[in-house]
Amino acid sequence: MKSIYTAIIEKEGDTYGVYFPDFDGCVSVGNTVPEVMRNAEEVLVFHIQGMQEDGEDIPLPSEPPQPEDIRANEFLALISVDVGARSRRVNVMLNEFLLSQIDEVASNRSGFLAEAAREKLTRLRDGTD
Repeated sequence: MKSIYTAIIEKEGDTYGVYFPDFDGCVSVGNTVPEVMRNAEEVLVFHIQGMQEDGEDIPLPSEPPQPEDIRANEFLALISVDVGARSRRVNVMLNEFLLSQIDEVASNRSGFLAEAAREKLTRLRDGTD
């Protein structure tokens, strides 16, 4: 099931930040508008998957802010994500050293592996890998 969430993008100096009013703590940055838009979609998908893995309810999209509520350095973007897909537990064998490297950089091992798989699939589909 696809849902469309409002992202608020704000320019701060030479970078752009993005946050989602419906998801506390779901934020990202980028150096350009296209980069922050890509990052917005990735962080929202990752955030929702983490909530699903933790058994949390995914909020329904709220109404976008009214134009008068948007500050001069902000603009809105609508991000479409599939929130109906539930995670499924699988057994995966990994080299202990690789696993320890993942654990050093990721607070959520499953989320890290899922994100890596999505990135690899995107590169394969794009023909860049």
